[in-house]
Amino acid sequence: MTDNLPDLAVNGATVASGLTALVGPVVLFLIGVMAVPHLFGAARSMSALLQYAALAVGVVLVFYFPAVLTDVARTIAGVFGSGGGSPTSPAPGGGNGQ
Repeated sequence: MTDNLPDLAVNGATVASGLTALVGPVVLFLIGVMAVPHLFGAARSMSALLQYAALAVGVVLVFYFPAVLTDVARTIAGVFGSGGGSPTSPAPGGGNGQ
């Protein structure tokens, strides 16, 4: 009788994909709406337009390519010596279980 019920379990992956599908396009739309008046302005408005474009690129990275941020964070952690290492570095001990 319960075999026909949909799986309603909520986990982190479904919540993250739902937020990406909902919030990402809305935020990008709002950034675009705020940037449109700066398209037809003077030189000072062009710098504001470039700031909105940089903000839009940041939003795209956060919502659509979160793995890029974790890779950058691991690389920065490795540079400062906190044990992060590069994302492709092998495990300590050669990775063979020793």
